[in-house]
Amino acid sequence: MSQHVPLHFLLIFLGLAFFTGCKTQIQEIDNPYSDINWGKVHYLHSSTHQHGRPLSTPSDWHGRGEERLNGLYDQGLRHFNLSNYVPSVPVYPYFALTDFLEEKDDVIASPNAEHRTTTDFDMHFGTPGSYYNSGFARTWEVDTREAPYTHVFADGNFTFFDGLTVYDPDSELESDGAYRLIISLKAREGSKGDPTARITFKGIVERESRSAIRPAEGGGRVENLDITHSYDEKILVMDENPMVHIEYDPETTEIERFRLTARTLIPWREAFSRALDGDRVNKHGQPIEGLQFEDGGGIIINHPENSDYESYLPLLDFDDRVLGMEVWNHRRTFGGQDEAPHDRYYQHWDNVLSTGRRMYGFAVMDHRWLGRGRSLLLVPNPDERTREERKRDALRAYRQGQFFMLIGAIDTDDEGNQLKTGDYTEFRFTDIQLENDGAGNPVAVRASVEGHNLAIRPNVQIRFITEEGMEEVVNDSQARFELPRNNDGSINRKYVRIEAMAFPDTHKQGEPLTANMIEHMNVYDIAMLHDFLGVAGGTDYEGYERGNEPMGIVDMMFSQPIRFINPD
Repeated sequence: MSQHVPLHFLLIFLGLAFFTGCKTQIQEIDNPYSDINWGKVHYLHSSTHQHGRPLSTPSDWHGRGEERLNGLYDQGLRHFNLSNYVPSVPVYPYFALTDFLEEKDDVIASPNAEHRTTTDFDMHFGTPGSYYNSGFARTWEVDTREAPYTHVFADGNFTFFDGLTVYDPDSELESDGAYRLIISLKAREGSKGDPTARITFKGIVERESRSAIRPAEGGGRVENLDITHSYDEKILVMDENPMVHIEYDPETTEIERFRLTARTLIPWREAFSRALDGDRVNKHGQPIEGLQFEDGGGIIINHPENSDYESYLPLLDFDDRVLGMEVWNHRRTFGGQDEAPHDRYYQHWDNVLSTGRRMYGFAVMDHRWLGRGRSLLLVPNPDERTREERKRDALRAYRQGQFFMLIGAIDTDDEGNQLKTGDYTEFRFTDIQLENDGAGNPVAVRASVEGHNLAIRPNVQIRFITEEGMEEVVNDSQARFELPRNNDGSINRKYVRIEAMAFPDTHKQGEPLTANMIEHMNVYDIAMLHDFLGVAGGTDYEGYERGNEPMGIVDMMFSQPIRFINPD
């Protein structure tokens, strides 16, 4: 395991010296909020998993993607940490944001991308603060009357990317030469038959699937292959400047899409190492691996679908810069919708923390540009920092766990139509402290919140969660949880984390909603409380028919854990 340790993780040896006989017991405390000056801290809205454009080609950046990105600003996002895939290439610093955002002094951006298709673990992972580039996508326009169509993949056809890599079975990088080619056909308007074409490759062969990057059985060469509707296969590039030749009748058939993509296609440990410590650059001298700042950013496991949380432990143990996993993802909410209580990710969080491991929890909108889920970073006063310092502050906050998960209520008008502000809320923690006795030993955890809309959501509930479950519930904006102790005086819990809810007096446009009801709901049921059903987040929640998704009415906030670590 790497020895890169967050600054706050110079664990606080508080001198908890308790004697049993002649033996001294020292307990370590990992409190990510220990050095926060709550009277001066600033709150920065951010996201670790936010897709910003509908298509993946840079040419579309100022097309249909512009309205979406500008809309994220309307929702209060000020740290643009976009995480597109296909290509899994950071937007910043390679491509400009929209003109509107580039001119905003309060906007900062960080490199990030979503990566997938490692050869030995089925997952997606994000890399906030990393230049890591694990693939690309390129779509070429084809003249619908051009027949036959011949395409040579020469270096001149690529811009940011280095061009195609020739397959080498002895290469240290297993993905070298491995790609996916998509050729989609459609019938020309007025044609009655199916669209058809014949394909021949030169310098290209088909390959076996993910775990074995090698030519398919029998060589996999493609000559005069007849296709109907589409060709969507994995290929290996065998020669420089390979070629695809497509014969078709332009009176009956059009080439709708001609697209080439590359993905991660290496073992996850290698991919993680490249994201964190790699030093490769592309032909333009731009970094395509490694972190922007040594003390900021890291790796996050996106929507952890595996039902077995233990399968993720090797990933979290790999390096201290593997920060944690998503606990909320707008489409999948707190976990898979296949079975109740619909909170698989949420349960993963507490299961991992119960092993004594550190794991930060993340809330994200993913593809939902009017969805729910973001991070509220705790950063220094931006007016006193340069733009470069502000970028570093944001990524350091992620590394140190100095942020909250925030799932705001969806803003609607009186008829249930979603407003441009989305899930923006000023609800926030204003204090998280360990309360000490006269000898400096922690005896309790205190928390306070403010910023909720008193006219709409006047009620607040604070909940303290440990490995024993929900141990304390306080229906007030300030709360205290007394820490249980062992016989030797050490703290008898592995962690404490804090949840806060701001909620209205009613739901379903008039039915009572009480603190007692909230206390006895799990987080999924709280998130689904609504006055209106509609189109939440610009698209659907998984498990709900489109147009009938709950427009959430509760602000939900989740601290990162304070951990109490006993010596081995």
